[in-house]
Amino acid sequence: MVYFVVGYSIVWLLLLGYTGYVHVQQKKLEQQLEVLEELAVAASGPKTK
Repeated sequence: MVYFVVGYSIVWLLLLGYTGYVHVQQKKLEQQLEVLEELAVAASGPKTK
């Protein structure tokens, strides 16, 4: 029974660690996307009709 609890705990810790890692990477990607959007707007310049 002890091995079951230890294994179960390890699986949950790995799952929690992985979701935390994905969260951090997603935040980085969102920041990069914001920078790229700002650069795209700046590069397009003023729009004329």
